Amino acid sequence: MSLTHNLVLHSSMKKLIAISVILLSGCSIFPETKEELLQTGTKSPEYCFNDESELVARRVETYLSKCFRPSYVRTGYVTGFANNQQVKKEVSNGATGLSVYSPSGADAGYFLHALISKGDAICKTRMSITAYNFAWERHFGRLKESAEGNEPGCGL
Repeated sequence: MSLTHNLVLHSSMKKLIAISVILLSGCSIFPETKEELLQTGTKSPEYCFNDESELVARRVETYLSKCFRPSYVRTGYVTGFANNQQVKKEVSNGATGLSVYSPSGADAGYFLHALISKGDAICKTRMSITAYNFAWERHFGRLKESAEGNEPGCGL
């Protein structure tokens, strides 16, 4: 190999190492705050329910708490990884916000947020959902089902 080729190869390796260090240095690839998720995520249509907002919020919280909790996922006989997804509930001005997030690790960030609020005579309770990406958008239908009083499965 020529000296020029070796220098180009060496320079490329330096860039690859630098990019790898940046990616592995703990920088989160997910929205780090609920506000960032709300700004950058995919929004569901607004759902409308005839039940009281407190009941709808309780149903949705039950579903989320069942499906997203810290756990250990086995990938082999002795191998696996910790899944630290949790549900955070915030109540403000009569509205309930429920977020699925991971507080630490390589997957730290916010993935899903449901806002349940009082509506009007036509729509007693409103719910809007924001998802990080298409994989999390799959929960829109399940959240709607749970808000209606059904018990959908968690899915993958």
